[in-house]
Amino acid sequence: MRKTALALLLCLLIALLSGCGSIYRADYYHETDVAFPEPPHGDPSPADKVTVADAAALRSELLDMVYAGQSERRIAFDPSYDGDPRADLEAACGTMHREDALWAYCVQNARFEVSHIVTRDEADVHIDYAASALPVSEVLQLNYAAGLEKILRTAMESDSRRLVILIGNSRYSADAMAGLVSEVYRADPGCAAVEPAADVNMFSGAGRQRLYDIGLDYRLDDEELSRRRAALDAFDSAALTEAERSDGRRALDLAQWLSQSCELSSISSHNTAWDAIIERSANSEGLALAYVLLCARQNIPCQIVYGQRQWKDQCWNIIELDGQHYHVDLTACIRDGIETGFLRNDESMWRDYRWDTSSYAICAGNLDYWTLTGLEREQTPPAETETPTETPTETETPGETPAPAETPLPTEPPAPEATPQPDESPTP
Repeated sequence: MRKTALALLLCLLIALLSGCGSIYRADYYHETDVAFPEPPHGDPSPADKVTVADAAALRSELLDMVYAGQSERRIAFDPSYDGDPRADLEAACGTMHREDALWAYCVQNARFEVSHIVTRDEADVHIDYAASALPVSEVLQLNYAAGLEKILRTAMESDSRRLVILIGNSRYSADAMAGLVSEVYRADPGCAAVEPAADVNMFSGAGRQRLYDIGLDYRLDDEELSRRRAALDAFDSAALTEAERSDGRRALDLAQWLSQSCELSSISSHNTAWDAIIERSANSEGLALAYVLLCARQNIPCQIVYGQRQWKDQCWNIIELDGQHYHVDLTACIRDGIETGFLRNDESMWRDYRWDTSSYAICAGNLDYWTLTGLEREQTPPAETETPTETPTETETPGETPAPAETPLPTEPPAPEATPQPDESPTP
């Protein structure tokens, strides 16, 4: 009996060793596809690390963190790393703000912890971003300054109050960038209801890398800005002229409408196209900006001129007709008549006006109000000649200068009297 049991046990062991036991594997082994979850967006976990071989690669990883807006990253140093990891980290975190404009703008503090793991060092790097900085994802990045005007115009069209622009190669100073904001608005007064005051903070990096933090102050709340924009957009400028007219006649129609519809204001804040077109009361700047806006809607090239008239600051326009340029002074049109301020050349302006001629086109066209309209030119009456004063008579009133007395003619001297002769002596 014992021998029989041992024989059966031996047979079972031989069967298992020969592979017959594989028939039981289905009970203990199951194979299936595993779908790993997508890695989370945002900061990587400390387990996600990169390896660097030298200080240049280390700096590149630190900058990559900032440009990606990350707060944490683990950096492993290759066993053959060329340098001292701790010293290189301290140097990079301490000097990067002088080498990169974005870092200087948004990084408040950079810190790290270095650990030695078996044969190499690893560092957990933490970056704290300034609360005053916009998120890195909202910073506009350009290689060159080309296209700045369009970016600024788009910002004003959406009533943006702040934008940050990083430019890899830029020559603009902070003041020049603020001036560009004014230029964009004045070239297209319809892009904003009022010219924003630009406050620009500039951060510099290596070479000509520049970052501009631009604040735009419209001095109006959002509701008022929207109301004014809607009013300007709804204004039907096409009704002021006829499409089949020449550019010159349509430019005249627009100038006549403004000079007849708008009152000349001396208030400095009445200096927008909205003041002239909607409120109908504007100073010379508001009139000139309104003319730029109306001409733009008629595809007539027009710009505003900042200069002086009779040594007082004043604005007017220069328009282009058939390749020739002309001055249009709407202030003069209101004060003295349309013919005095419409289509004037440089020569006729020099007596009373002053402007930076290097910044504007030469105005030497052969048109004026009279030649454009075909009307007969008004003749300037000749200056009156003073009538010579008549010789006053004896009846002049007191106070007038009497005529000099006539000089009497000389008279002949009286004949000398005859000398009496002595009596003759008597004859003896």
